[in-house]
Formats: sequence, C-alpha cells, structure tokens
Amino acid sequence: MGLEQLVMRYGLAAVLLGATVEGDFTLILGGVVSHLGYFSFPLAVAAGALGSFLGDLGWYAVGRIRGARLRVGWLYRHVARRLGTA
Repeated sequence: MGLEQLVMRYGLAAVLLGATVEGDFTLILGGVVSHLGYFSFPLAVAAGALGSFLGDLGWYAVGRIRGARLRVGWLYRHVARRLGTA
C-alpha cells in the first residue's frame, strides 16, 4: 500500500501523520487528494500545518532533552569532523 492509498483511505489523519513524519510530499499529496474530492482543501492545509508543527516540536524536544548526550556520540563527532565544525 503506497502513500497515496493511505491518504485516500485514512484521509486527514494520514495527512497529519505524514506531515509530522515526512513533510512536503505528504502536503502535496494531500492537496491533490483534496482536489479529487476526498476532503476539503482548507482542512488538508490545517492538518498539514498541525502535523508539521508537531513534527518540529518533537525534534526540538529531542534536541532539548537529549542534545548533550547526542553530541558526545560517535555519529555526531564523525559528521562534525567531516563538516569542519568540531
């Protein structure tokens, strides 16, 4: 089952969850599916905006709570060294 079928089957809940996890493609797909008449466009925009906000809020919380622990990990040090920000 592809993303398109999920949005058509679960509607605005799939747009909200997809915007939280993935983002841009889900918002475009939500607009296309709303144009096809599955749900209204303003509700698709609202669900996408709320999902994007919740996703950003979640990543902020991860950085705020676990940021110091993540910065001492191997992956962060490896990437920072390659980018020259260490």
